[in-house]
Formats: sequence, structure tokens, C-alpha cells
Amino acid sequence: MATIGIIVTNTVLFVLTGMGDCGGYDWLILEFDRINPFQWVTSAFMHASWSHLIGNMIFLWCFGLVIEGKLGWKRFSLLYLGLALADGAIGQIPMFVFTDGQGGALGASGVIFALLAVAVIWAPQNDIHFFYVWSWLFYGTIEIPISVVAFFYFAIEFLQVAWTGIRMSTPMLHLLGMSVGIPFAIFMLKHQLVDCEGWDLFSRLGIQPFGASRVSNENDTAQVDSVLDRIHGASKLAVTTAITDATTQAKRDPCATAFEAFGNAVRSDRMF
Repeated sequence: MATIGIIVTNTVLFVLTGMGDCGGYDWLILEFDRINPFQWVTSAFMHASWSHLIGNMIFLWCFGLVIEGKLGWKRFSLLYLGLALADGAIGQIPMFVFTDGQGGALGASGVIFALLAVAVIWAPQNDIHFFYVWSWLFYGTIEIPISVVAFFYFAIEFLQVAWTGIRMSTPMLHLLGMSVGIPFAIFMLKHQLVDCEGWDLFSRLGIQPFGASRVSNENDTAQVDSVLDRIHGASKLAVTTAITDATTQAKRDPCATAFEAFGNAVRSDRMF
């Protein structure tokens, strides 16, 4: 639900702001000559062309559905806005502080790469279905794990940055987006704000501090409850037995009790 809503919001804003002609809407993009937290979010909903928009929305659909399925639409919406805020901040503040502030940035790609980082940590073995066409004879679909997709795109962006140098560029913004998503994903996983049911990256690698999900905690709780039930059951049995003995003694015939005492006294006298 939230993923579709974000896609619709991006599309509507793209149409309302001139479909890429942002001349009158510069105040919505990420301008590098100032620090404006409002732009940290709005720039993630602005796009320069139809191809820019469609490409980002396709991958938002792929990764967004995986993450939303684990968080629900409300928490996913908050996560998306949080990622946009953080990505915009690390894009605008260094450019304002360390450069002459020329230029700007727009588009959801930084947030999309952040979602890719989150998805590869939470669900590395989930498959993405790709449709391919190689002339009219060869076409079909192929399933590729998110971990492979993440490695592929990280390698492409890293090689471009290595080739062109460390400067503010589209590949650098994409890598910054990934760097934003990683701490968000680890923090939420470590503090059990998301349950990956043992399929997260750390669990797959056998690393317990981050990989321990609620499943293991629930198993531990179940074992503790089982032990407590046994103790409680034993206690109830002991109390019931004591009550039964007391009741039995209370119901004994007083005459029988007196005769028993007299017999004991007689036997005692014989012993002496």
C-alpha cells in the first residue's frame, strides 16, 4: 500500500512540476548553495525526465514491497521519509560546507539505493523477477537474488566513482544512499524493530548478535514457560495432596482415634 502510494506521489508531483522542467520549482530540489532540511525530503520526490522517474519507480516497487512486507505500510512510510531525510542531509551539507555550492540534485535514486541496502541485509535471498528481451526470439523472465543485484549495482557505482574520482556525481550520490541504508537496517535489526525470521544477512552468515531474531527469543520464552508450568503443576499437586491428607485426618472417627491412642498407651506399658 505505502509503496504504491509513494509511486503515485512521485508521478503526480512529476506532472505537476512540469515533467522535468523544474525552472519554477528549484526550491524543491536539493540546492548545494544552502542548507535547507525541507529540501532533503522534497528533492527525493522530484525527477528530471520520464525515464528518470520510471527507472526509479521500477526499483522502488521491487525493493519497497520486500521491506514493506516486513514493516507494514505505516512503518515503511516512516522509514522511507527517514532515509530521504538522511540522504538529503549527507548530500547537501558537505557540498555547502566544502565547495562553492554550485549545482543541485534531485530524484529518488539515493533513497532507492538506501532501500537496496536495507533489502540486502534483511532479505538477501529474496528473488527479484527480471523480464528480458533479446530480439523477438529470446525473451522471458529470470529470478535473481537481491544479494546478487546489490553486488552488481554496488560494483557499477563504485567503479564509476573510482574512474571519475571522488566528487559529487550520480554514482557518488548512489553510494551515499547505500551508506545511509546500511546503519538504518542494522539498527532496526539489532533492536528487533523488524523480524526477518532468521533470513537476514547476519543469520545467513551465522553471526548471532545481529542475526538473532524474535524466533529464537520466542523459543527461549516457550522453554521457560514450559519449565514454569511444570513447577507450577508440581506445586499444585503437592498442595492438593496436603489438603487431601488434612481432609482425611479431619474426617476420621473420633472413637477410632481414641481407641488408637489407648492401644498405643497399652503397648507402651508392656514395653516397660
